[in-house]
Amino acid sequence: MPIPLIMIILMSLASLRADVTIEVVGIESSEIITEIHDYIIKDKAIIEQASADELSVMVDFYTSKVTQLIEYFGYYQSEVDSYFVTNDEPGSHVLRVDISLGNRVTVKDVSVHLIGSTEIDEQIFISELKTKPGDEFSLQRYERDKSSLMQLLDNYGYIRSDVEQSMVYVDTQDNLASVKYVLRLGMRYRFGDLNIKARHLNSKFIEAYAPGSMTKGAYYSSRLIESWYSELVKLPYFDLVTIEPDFNNIHSDSNLIDVYVNTKPADFVRHVTGVGYDSIDWFYLNHKAQFHPINRYGHMVSVSLRYNQKRRLSTEITYTVPSLTNPMNEAMDIRYVHIPTATFASGEYRHDDFQFSQHSSSKDAIFNAALGFLSEHYTMPNSSYEQHDYMPYVYASIVFTDWWVDRLNMINSLITIENEMSLRQAKNYYRSLWNASFRFDLSFLILELRHQWGQVWKNNGRSLPLSRYFALGSSNGLRGYNGHSIGPGEVMQSVQIEAQKAIGEEGIYTYGFFDTGYAADTLKWSGYQKSIGLGLMYRSNLDFDVKGSVAHPIHGRGIRVGISIEKMF
Repeated sequence: MPIPLIMIILMSLASLRADVTIEVVGIESSEIITEIHDYIIKDKAIIEQASADELSVMVDFYTSKVTQLIEYFGYYQSEVDSYFVTNDEPGSHVLRVDISLGNRVTVKDVSVHLIGSTEIDEQIFISELKTKPGDEFSLQRYERDKSSLMQLLDNYGYIRSDVEQSMVYVDTQDNLASVKYVLRLGMRYRFGDLNIKARHLNSKFIEAYAPGSMTKGAYYSSRLIESWYSELVKLPYFDLVTIEPDFNNIHSDSNLIDVYVNTKPADFVRHVTGVGYDSIDWFYLNHKAQFHPINRYGHMVSVSLRYNQKRRLSTEITYTVPSLTNPMNEAMDIRYVHIPTATFASGEYRHDDFQFSQHSSSKDAIFNAALGFLSEHYTMPNSSYEQHDYMPYVYASIVFTDWWVDRLNMINSLITIENEMSLRQAKNYYRSLWNASFRFDLSFLILELRHQWGQVWKNNGRSLPLSRYFALGSSNGLRGYNGHSIGPGEVMQSVQIEAQKAIGEEGIYTYGFFDTGYAADTLKWSGYQKSIGLGLMYRSNLDFDVKGSVAHPIHGRGIRVGISIEKMF
């Protein structure tokens, strides 16, 4: 029996002549109601002008169509009654759709039968299907499975094959469905020659970005081509990349398909500039320039500049050398960082850091090993105190990217572990830093957790270079305090907890946070500083960000207001 009215979908469009209202009665599924409404409302203009006889024909048509839509969602033997309700308002029509749902059909079994080939197992196709035994049957999922089977045929080299039959047998007595697909497989094709046109890069270097199994004579796969394309378009070398298999000239004797790659080089220099203002650094400017590869093997030079009114100008120059055989996962770079003059701890600070690094990456991690040389110069104005530190050092780090995402329903995670050791006996130390961030999507809000821990071990109590001390404050682990006001120290730990909530769909978020941290020469559990705060931020699709926050130091006085405005070009 139909249940009382559950949901009424009302669409009243401005019209001088008539109006149409659709009422769906007897079901609770908003998805089905929306599907019915969207289908019928497109005939609004026709219904408004229809005669009584035409409306009678429409009722029969809509009854049949709604029955099909309900079966599309897996409900069979449902009862549907459609009729126009008398309305006293002239020129107004009310179409009522009264539904008594049948039983939901469950998938009993799914089978795939192959005709014409014995090179591939049927279970490979079955494992790719979304419809599984025990699921509630859905025609929508069934149709998507047919499309995915066609894609799978391409991925295994059967580019001229087809889904010959797809059938659903429904046992209305037991409400069980058997799904069957019949695939007729033709010839299985293989990769032929890879023809690469690139004026500014060696073709072997571009080919090295292709999946390892994409070689001449290997089975053709559209998935491998898509993977190669996705890697190439991420590179800074190109403005345009096209990869086109030549299906019109397949080698009939060997079934080889040649692949043609065309590229358009990027500009000689690619720029990214950000300008902004915040209450910590005042006005600041960031600029990064990547130059056109200086040779045909992808060697790149990039320059990064950051200027702010408080800490002056810093420069970073990096020369990157990708691996010739595995450029996606291995690279070497030479990096130089220069801070000419900056105010630090009531003095003037100058910093130069030269580093030779080797990078290697896997699916979930990035490894880095480096040999560096550091030079620092610190002077106190109106004082004879001066400190100059220089030393070689070794550095190693590992970055875990999204390692726990699939395991804990995270939408982002990043864990960095850094270790550094001095090679100068007079400044002998060992330094470790752990930095982890996790981002959870909890449907009603986004939760971010960030944790930092660092410690320095040194011999004979000798002083460290200033850049190797830890300090907290501002956005660096402890909002509510001035920048680098907690510390400097040889032991550091901080925890940040932030909850974000979207306001509407315009890129506006409100957030609240709690920070706690400590930085000193020895760890004192009672010495942790804490702050709480609220904020509002706006993120535009045009790379324009505005962020404001109010933070209160729990163990201090007053509040700290943070405002930042940034635009990327």
